[in-house]
This record gives sequence, structure tokens and C-alpha cells, in this order.
Amino acid sequence: DGDGMGDVSVKNLSEEQAMEVYQRSYWKPLRCDTMEPKLATAVFDTAVNCGVSNAIKFIQRLMNTQKQLQTILN
Repeated sequence: DGDGMGDVSVKNLSEEQAMEVYQRSYWKPLRCDTMEPKLATAVFDTAVNCGVSNAIKFIQRLMNTQKQLQTILN
């Protein structure tokens, strides 16, 4: 599957292996380390459950909605 870990059953992953998968597949591609902690957690969780591209789309929609709301309120 190209992850360099070989074929390992998810239930047999060590905690360290699982953390590496989460870091490499979700945290780093989304640059969660550059976000406020609460936002990073929400983005990371969304990516794990819905996929990275969907998490990005959700955040983009949210940011656009916030900008529109600010425009209306100002």
C-alpha cells in the first residue's frame, strides 16, 4: 500500500505505529501544528473520520461563511 510499513492489521498496530500513521497521513498534510489547538483537533478529527480532502473542503466552507458573516455584520 506504499506506506513503508508492510501489511499490518490495524488491530495489530502498536501505539507508536498508529501515531506515526496519524502524523504522516493526517496531522502533517493538514499542517495542524500551525493551527490553534482547538481548531487543529477539530480538523484532525474530521480528516480521520471523513478524509483529508473533505476536511479541507469543510474548513474552506467554514472560513468563507465566517468572512461573509463578518461582511454582513460590519
